[in-house]
Amino acid sequence: MGALMRAVPLVLAMLWLSGPATAANPFVPSPKAGATWCAFAEQFLWNRSEDRAFKCSVDATPRCIKYNNYGCLKHSPGKPYAGTLAPNGQLGAHDGVDGARGHAIFEHPKWSVAASFFWFEKSYKKLGLKTAKQLAERYSPWCDTQGSVATKRDAATGRVWGRSCGDGQQPPASFHGPLCKEPASAPSNEQCRVCNCPSVFVKSWLKGTGKTSTDVLELFASDGKPTALMQSILVNHTPWEIGYRPSTELIKQGAELFVPQF
Repeated sequence: MGALMRAVPLVLAMLWLSGPATAANPFVPSPKAGATWCAFAEQFLWNRSEDRAFKCSVDATPRCIKYNNYGCLKHSPGKPYAGTLAPNGQLGAHDGVDGARGHAIFEHPKWSVAASFFWFEKSYKKLGLKTAKQLAERYSPWCDTQGSVATKRDAATGRVWGRSCGDGQQPPASFHGPLCKEPASAPSNEQCRVCNCPSVFVKSWLKGTGKTSTDVLELFASDGKPTALMQSILVNHTPWEIGYRPSTELIKQGAELFVPQF
């Protein structure tokens, strides 16, 4: 990631919770947690349903919160995110759930915010996706089931839906149920319980911005840094990853750390 990937001074190793890396993978800390994750969560996260600050003692804690990874991002030591110092002194700390690749474990959640901007930057600058509709349909394509499984049953109706994307798992040839795909009008609640519905992301991302799904968005400034609009979208996006809303101050800190790649 260019300058953003430069080695972090070894003194930051003191930020890790105690415990050696596993012998099989020196990039996996033990225990698998980011330093002072609880203090960071209580400082930067908001429980929207109860309109209060996050509390470690009572709130559910997805593993990505414990990893200071508010984007639930994965990486490998070969292409590490900044702010992921491993017990062996190199960048690339992760949870080892996928061999040499896994969910990144950050020293501070601001680094995960900086990393979260990269997906939007690549999609926006390299792929030319300039509207919320275009971005959401790449992030969460209509053709996919939630979890990218071949078929998925709706818990409420019992009906089974099938994945229609051309890659990955496919329904069996004998499957004749409804397929995950863009509907002619608004998707049903049932479809959105089992399939991706990018229209839901669009509505969430643009809340409070005054923008429409087909407006050309200004997400990055002339210096390459995320604009106020891009930061607002990431505030609205993060709850989809970890269930809690991040503070605008944290997103601002991540934007300041962000180093453009395109």
